[in-house]
Amino acid sequence: PLTDAHWAQIAENATWTQTRMNLNTFARHNVFDKPDRVKAVAEKLQDENQIKRAKVFPYQVFTAYQNVDTSVPVKVTMALQKSADLALTNIPEFEGKAYVMVDTSGSMSNPVTGQRGSVTTKTRCIDAAAVVASAILRKNPDTEVIPFDTSVHKARLNPLDSIVTNAKMLADFGGGGTNCSEALASVNRKNGKG
Repeated sequence: PLTDAHWAQIAENATWTQTRMNLNTFARHNVFDKPDRVKAVAEKLQDENQIKRAKVFPYQVFTAYQNVDTSVPVKVTMALQKSADLALTNIPEFEGKAYVMVDTSGSMSNPVTGQRGSVTTKTRCIDAAAVVASAILRKNPDTEVIPFDTSVHKARLNPLDSIVTNAKMLADFGGGGTNCSEALASVNRKNGKG
């Protein structure tokens, strides 16, 4: 069996992705009992070069953020939020205006992996859609994000806010049915080009 000292060594030598995926395990094995280890993990999570090398997208970081246990230090969870923004280097930039239509209907509250008993994810379909929309907005500030269900909702998203903040705001909309054509019609009514 691995001791706490072994787990501390694993945390020290883990890749960026291994670190992101094992934060709760590290907490269970007392890796975060020493401030220097907390600092080292937080710094690794915010290392721009390691994020680029891992080719991580903001969605993967957001999922880790959602699943992190309360025993993981705040400094580490804050590092996860920052790394979601740093992962934007892997998001494309678009020329001109873009429209991103986010389905916020009731069915979007289902887990992104479907219902799978005890292995069902906390991440819902709306979370995935909201993170993608927020990431595109952050990288392309001229983007208009249009949340909809049976009607279009007004969203005042700030491209400078963190991806996590904007994603949570989008996830709070909706419920009810789905009318995809209404989102497109709202762009057509104002002669939008994108």
